[in-house]
Amino acid sequence: MSDPLVLGAAFTIENASDLQRLLLAELPGCDRVCLSAVSEIDGAGLQLLLASKAQYPDLKLCNPSNAIRQVFAMLNLSHLLSA
Repeated sequence: MSDPLVLGAAFTIENASDLQRLLLAELPGCDRVCLSAVSEIDGAGLQLLLASKAQYPDLKLCNPSNAIRQVFAMLNLSHLLSA
């Protein structure tokens, strides 16, 4: 098992381009993404996470922050999160 990719700060439209480049570069060979430091998420950030999960079905979205938990719960997507 490899070290998780640790993501933080705002997962929003303002950062979407940079986040997409990071995910494209780092996700191959990665089995976990740690989301504990994500301070906020919007539709663009959610779309990047869902696209990543679709492209890498075995990818674990771990240690979600409260912001992540709230959005995923509101959209009935909590089953995609790992503890």
